Amino acid sequence: MLNLIIVDDEKTTRDSLETYIPWKELGIDSVTTAKNGLVALELAEKCPPDIILSDVRMPKMDGIELAINIRSRYPQCKIIFLSGYSDKEYLKSAINLKAVSYIEKPIQIDEIKTVISETVALCLDEEQQRLQTDKLNNIINENVPLIRQEISLELIKDNPDLTHLSAKYEDVFNELTGAQSFAVFAIDIYWFQSADNNAKLDCKRQLLKAFCSNSELSFKTLSGFTEDNFMVVIALNEKESSPLSIEIAYKLQNILNYISSGIFSYSIGIGTSAAALPLIQDSFYSACSAVQNQFYHASESIFEYSEWSGSYFEVDKSIYSDFKNCLKKQELAEAVNIITLLTETAASKADNDINSVKNVFFNLLLIIFEVARENHYINKTHDSEKKYIWQEIDATRTLYGLSKYVISHIETILVQANDKDSINRKLHGIMKYVHEHYAENSLTIQGIAQNVFLSQTYLCAFFKKSTGKTLNEFITEVRIEKSKELLKDSNIKLYEVATSIGFTDANYFSTLFKKYTGCTPSEFRERVYP
Repeated sequence: MLNLIIVDDEKTTRDSLETYIPWKELGIDSVTTAKNGLVALELAEKCPPDIILSDVRMPKMDGIELAINIRSRYPQCKIIFLSGYSDKEYLKSAINLKAVSYIEKPIQIDEIKTVISETVALCLDEEQQRLQTDKLNNIINENVPLIRQEISLELIKDNPDLTHLSAKYEDVFNELTGAQSFAVFAIDIYWFQSADNNAKLDCKRQLLKAFCSNSELSFKTLSGFTEDNFMVVIALNEKESSPLSIEIAYKLQNILNYISSGIFSYSIGIGTSAAALPLIQDSFYSACSAVQNQFYHASESIFEYSEWSGSYFEVDKSIYSDFKNCLKKQELAEAVNIITLLTETAASKADNDINSVKNVFFNLLLIIFEVARENHYINKTHDSEKKYIWQEIDATRTLYGLSKYVISHIETILVQANDKDSINRKLHGIMKYVHEHYAENSLTIQGIAQNVFLSQTYLCAFFKKSTGKTLNEFITEVRIEKSKELLKDSNIKLYEVATSIGFTDANYFSTLFKKYTGCTPSEFRERVYP
């Protein structure tokens, strides 16, 4: 059951949204309205929301302040902002608060329906993932790795209840109290796109098992996943001759290398030594700080903690206008030089606030898209697309990867936009990839974008402008044409045809086939074999 709250100080807007949107059809079970953020919070206490659809500017409590309060109380709640103001500061706030969308007024009913449908799908997908995680926890509830995971996660919390842990897990806790000190590590994991949920779960089981096995390590450890892509490992130093933290890190690295092949990459942060159990949390925070250094060092995977130098990466706002002028004048070498110098400066400062560094490159990428639109190379980029641009920026793990990513868009969009041969090569590469991978149900726009080294936003805009159809339409057309070939063989069952072209649901395939051809797969086969 999904609950949604509409928050807007204009009664007409609230009533219109509540009345004219087919909420039940979109998967929303309960809809309530509030005239400002304070009223919305009161409603949320009575019935926790799954989705908030909120205006930005309101009296008493605006949408941004409401979102901050909702985030702290209901972190799974999805936030959609409505605003009549095209204000970059609000957009930046929306990004920082991880809003799922930002819709400008006047409101378009179809746009609201589309955004709500996508958000409902996201809620259901996350719920499914939570159910899968719960199932895993239930299956291995009494498993030793899971017990050690629970203890490790408790030890990095504020004021862990050591008495409770000791009573609940006496045997393991005796190991802890017998240790002279602890070495703490943070492991940041980057799952490859090819890794599905089953592969991830299997890797997690292997890692938890390996990090508590005496056969794998010559010392005792506790480990656990703090998030889907982040681990804590606590090594027990039981005697003065215990290995150094860096030596332990190398042993952890060996295990990670063995398990990670083709599934994920990683970075290890080494925290300060903890002389007692209550100091493990501080050690973990220092390890988290250390692992952040992977952003500035692309070729390394182990990082020791060091005190922050206090340097900040700050740019003069004129850099953006200079960058735009270079692009408009086709002084592309100068534009690339600006990015290169910014990258070198950011690397020298090594600012701990990595998001502020990413935001600079995000702004540069927006400028590239802006100039491309002005030159009619691509269509207008909507605010909802800016969200995807930020997601791709945020997913880039290193400063130099970020720099290369932005520079590639200068070369792809502005250098090659009028080059017909380049356009044809690019289209050929996209279509070739689809023809080679149409049978995979994991085929996505994101996967295609990564293969052809383009952002998802630009890929979709480029393909639509070049062919007149969306990339998803092209993928479906390829699959339908392939299915026609398979249907000519009467020995192949319909569900086998669906599976062979990348569909897991045979009924959905039949519906889609009829939409594109005017007849069902069975009717098509009868025409081939009357």
